[in-house]
Amino acid sequence: MDIHFATGMRTPNYDNFQMGKCTGVQHIEVINRESLSGPEQMIRVDGFNLSIELAEELAINDGFDSLEQFFKWFDSDFEGRLIHWTDERY
Repeated sequence: MDIHFATGMRTPNYDNFQMGKCTGVQHIEVINRESLSGPEQMIRVDGFNLSIELAEELAINDGFDSLEQFFKWFDSDFEGRLIHWTDERY
């Protein structure tokens, strides 16, 4: 499928600045739990828990400055899809 890279969606400032092709889709879960030792946060892709290194890579690739910033944004449980336009997979 085609991907329309754009900013300003549903506004007068809409800009479709690039076109691409979807190369794959993965299921993602962000899990936030409280435990006796404090908060536990994890990222699961296609049912597999990501290592800290892969989680940091995903956060950076998703536009965050750090994994910490990623978890501040996703501060509650989340389920969705990773849409790829490169050969990168997690």
